[in-house]
Amino acid sequence: MSRSVVFALITAACLSAAAKRAFYKKPALYKMMMAPAISGDYEVYRTRSVKYYFSPQAKRFLPMVRRTFEWYLTAMERDFGVEAAPTVVMHNDEETMKNAINVKDGRAPLGAYYLGVIHILSPGAWTDDDAQAVERFLSEGPVVHEMAHYMLDLKTGGNYETWFSEGVALYFEYKYMGAQWRPDLEEESRRVTLDDLSKRFEKIDKRLAYRRSFDIIKDIVSEKGESAIFDI
Repeated sequence: MSRSVVFALITAACLSAAAKRAFYKKPALYKMMMAPAISGDYEVYRTRSVKYYFSPQAKRFLPMVRRTFEWYLTAMERDFGVEAAPTVVMHNDEETMKNAINVKDGRAPLGAYYLGVIHILSPGAWTDDDAQAVERFLSEGPVVHEMAHYMLDLKTGGNYETWFSEGVALYFEYKYMGAQWRPDLEEESRRVTLDDLSKRFEKIDKRLAYRRSFDIIKDIVSEKGESAIFDI
């Protein structure tokens, strides 16, 4: 199948997607759903563009986290063509993070975009060595990925499919951090079709689904330029 045909199919699929996350833009509902994420012992720090909630135990990481977010915010506002004012919640431990993003089992992710809010796990929860924690956060952290999800919501009002959002987030990780999701799965993931991604994303192998989503977005950018992402 030619790339131009794939591009046309992607456009049709994304345009028909329900605006399943657009409800976070409704102030009353957003406020109600946001409350559990910031309840408890959180301090608040505001800049011109970002509101940060953080636990007192994680406060020592705030300057580094703030600089990281606001550097990428400036760059990604330019990429996405939107003005953004995100809310960021930095959780001190995995259980608090899981409760805030409604994860029941397994370990907490390092970052998550949930109900219009960017959540991150404090670098101090990654390792007891603060210097190593900072180094890992800067090289492996979730800021770009979760910021891309947030920016895409602002750009589209939530009108996109899950695979598209993950592909875009992985593409911007690749662009800014040089991180490529599971390059060892590039060939194997080619068996995943656009129909699989559109209709069965939650049921197929997540590793292959994410890799295929990334490759499709990367191919679009290679063929038509980055602006083509937002023409879909």
